[in-house]
This record gives sequence, C-alpha cells and structure tokens, in this order.
Amino acid sequence: MEHEQHTRTGALRVAGFMSGSGTNLRRIIELQKNLGETTFKVAAIFTDTKDEKKCNARKIGEEYRIPVIIRDIKDYYLARGMASRRDMKIREEYDTETARELRQYEVGLVALCGYMSVVTAPIYENFITLNVHPADLTKTRGGKRVYAGCAGAECVKKAVLNREREIRATVHIVNGELDGGPIISVSRPVDLSGFNRGRMEEDAEKYLNQLKENGDWMIYPDTIRLIAEGRLKIMGNSEVYLDGVLMKNGYRP
Repeated sequence: MEHEQHTRTGALRVAGFMSGSGTNLRRIIELQKNLGETTFKVAAIFTDTKDEKKCNARKIGEEYRIPVIIRDIKDYYLARGMASRRDMKIREEYDTETARELRQYEVGLVALCGYMSVVTAPIYENFITLNVHPADLTKTRGGKRVYAGCAGAECVKKAVLNREREIRATVHIVNGELDGGPIISVSRPVDLSGFNRGRMEEDAEKYLNQLKENGDWMIYPDTIRLIAEGRLKIMGNSEVYLDGVLMKNGYRP
C-alpha cells in the first residue's frame, strides 16, 4: 500500500491532534503561514481533553482562527461505564466518530502533536497519520527499536543510561505497532556531552527542550511540507522515498 496525500486541488488539509501545550502544532501552523497556505493548511485542531488548564487547543484555535473539535475521552469512557481507558474496542468507536468529524473538514493528514491517547485503525487507516518521537527510532537491538514505547524526558534518560553521545527526534508513520511505523525523517543531533547525571531529572528536561527546538520543530513541519508537495512518499510498510530516491532509515536534513 502506498501512503500519500489524497488526490486533491489546493493545499493538503491537516488535522492537528493535541492534549497539552501544542508547541509542535504552533510550528506547523507557522510554516503553513510562511508558505502562504498554498502547500498545506491546518483545517482543524482536535483534542481528547476538555480541561483548558492542561490543553491549549481552544486558545490556539482562537488565535489562528482554526476550528477546534473537543471530545473528552475520559467522559466518553465514563458514559459507557468505564473508569479505565484500556478497552481498545471503545477506543475504536471513539476514533470512528472522530474520523467522521474530520471528513467534514476534508482532512488528508493527521499530525499528532503531544496527543496522549493511542490512535487506532479508524484514524491511521483513513488518514496519513504522523508522530514525532523524542528519540532515534533507527536504533535497534535484537530486531526491536530500542526507544519505542518511551516518552518525553524518559527517552532522554534512557539514552543517557545507554551511554549515547547524542539524541535525535524521529518523525514516523503511525500504525498498529507502538512507535513501529515507517521512519520518515530523523533530526540533526543534540550533543549529550554536557549532561550531568547528578542532575538527572533537571538535565533530562533541559535536553528534551533542546531536542524540541532543534529536532521536533525543525523536521516535523518540514516533513508535512514535503508530503504536501508530493516529494516524499511512503511505500508499503517501510520504504521512504524523497524525490524518487530511497531514504534508508528515513530522510536526514
């Protein structure tokens, strides 16, 4: 199966999924504006939480005049008598309803921007779905990705404990395997030589912020641009092509 934007006229329409501050989404919107909104356009913002103290979805939507869809996932489960959100059958029902709403905005691509819920098949099988991960997913051990399943500053800590000399961010296609989809792009490195293990918690957060600024914010918007321009295509479950050339382990700017 080939993953690429649907046949269309005009800009690729993007939905930004978020649960928190939305810094990655802001950078995507900023690139959209710099390009004159002719290449891609954030057509909707989606959030799984109604708590505006935790999530800036409504604020960003109002600031950039983008429609906001709020569907509190905790309320969704509670309405079905479920205090836990582990039931993936209910999650698929939730995502099916979400996909229906996205179609109203003619969305072709979903960008996960600090979205804290697992997305299921009704999303990733109907829309190109991207995520940016705060680690180098090209690194493997025993055939498995070393940093799959970690999140946030925990990825930085794990890299330090693994005696990595640098960290990178990775943009990948979302599929049914946790952090296991095709790798699209990998950022330039952030040097870990100044990391102080005696200040593990503080330095992990500090280096995570550096990685966001020099990794996520650089490659995530640009990856969407390349897809929107038709220059970057993903074939099957693993092969990424940029301008027709196979990029082994993803594109590296």
